[in-house]
Amino acid sequence: MRSWVRLDNAAKIFPVVSNKHRTNLFSIAFTLNELVDPVVLQEALQLTIMRFPSFRMRLRSGFFWFYLEDNKQMPIVEKENAHILEPIDKYQSRGYLFRVVYFENKITMEVFHTLTDGYGATEFMKALVYCYLNLLDKNIESEGKILIDDENIHEKIQDSFQKIYDERVKPDRTEERALHFVGTEYDNYWLSVITGIVSRQQFKELITRFNCTYTQFMVGLLTYCANKVPYLLEKDKYPFQVFVAVDLRRLFTSKSLRNFSMIVKTSMKLNPNMPLEEYVRIAKEQLTERISEKYLLPRVIGNIKYEKMWLLRIVPLVLKKIALKIGYTRASTKADSLCISNLGDICLPTEMQKYVKKIIFSNGAMKETPINMGVTYYNDSIFMTFTSSILERDFQKVFFRELVNLGLDVTLENNDLEA
Repeated sequence: MRSWVRLDNAAKIFPVVSNKHRTNLFSIAFTLNELVDPVVLQEALQLTIMRFPSFRMRLRSGFFWFYLEDNKQMPIVEKENAHILEPIDKYQSRGYLFRVVYFENKITMEVFHTLTDGYGATEFMKALVYCYLNLLDKNIESEGKILIDDENIHEKIQDSFQKIYDERVKPDRTEERALHFVGTEYDNYWLSVITGIVSRQQFKELITRFNCTYTQFMVGLLTYCANKVPYLLEKDKYPFQVFVAVDLRRLFTSKSLRNFSMIVKTSMKLNPNMPLEEYVRIAKEQLTERISEKYLLPRVIGNIKYEKMWLLRIVPLVLKKIALKIGYTRASTKADSLCISNLGDICLPTEMQKYVKKIIFSNGAMKETPINMGVTYYNDSIFMTFTSSILERDFQKVFFRELVNLGLDVTLENNDLEA
């Protein structure tokens, strides 16, 4: 691998717009059935990072763009801080764009989105925990579910956005203003975390009744629940828009561990008289249409064409930052009410499952979108995790209460400030 690489199309915006309020970090946490040994975890991290060259990077600032440069240092394991998803200090992290932390029996990876997306981080964490457990003499076979070799490195580090670029496709980058949550912000950039754990079988029976997928149902229910908390919403008449992260690897062939995801949205006017079934029906209709190559490709092309504009390419980075911040504010922060990222089914080797109890994904939250959701399926459970930057938790309570009313048994967990 060469000593530096250009940022992928999705990564370019994050170094420009990130700050203490908007960290653009996410996390994935593996809870084990025994206490974590930090010494062994450090050894596992040093072994694992050598197998993932696209993670062995530091962010650099050039004259025209940011770029990634090979990092010769080794990352270090840290004890978990109660303040999750804080900005990564480049000196403390030795230049890495992620941190691996532990607390009791939990190992967590917090990642700056410039480095990778949820898929890439999940593959790294699976390999890290696999290595950690085997260093403890658990003797786990990979069963083809863990990236444990250096084969096809080029595929893992390629910018798949450029691979699918087709200048003949007409771009589409239109966005509409969305309704936003409002509330009392936590002090010191605290983020609350509330995870609802439900039986996968119970949830499957529920979505069968609604004739939809898990994500379609969740989006419909999230929008329906927004009706129940009008005092937490702006008074404007904008639609409630849920951003749904889509893994483009499911539509376009790619094994890249860099960013290769895209956002689609559902957009509905809130109506307190509309039943849940109708919200789910609309969510299903919109997501079925939009999670498709026909819909997504023009939007990907729109982003890439903007990047390839001759005038933008020759503008110094200091001026690009101004333009990109304005564009991001108009196209992203004003366009979504809430974001949901569903990593789907996380498959581990059979023997490894004996030692991993839970896998939880958390999205960051910020002033413009103070409530977001991350979802994982692991073994017989579904984990739905709300991350919030505001004190009020009424929306989350309504969401889980509705699931209970629909017949699901819900177990709730939260972080310490919420206990």
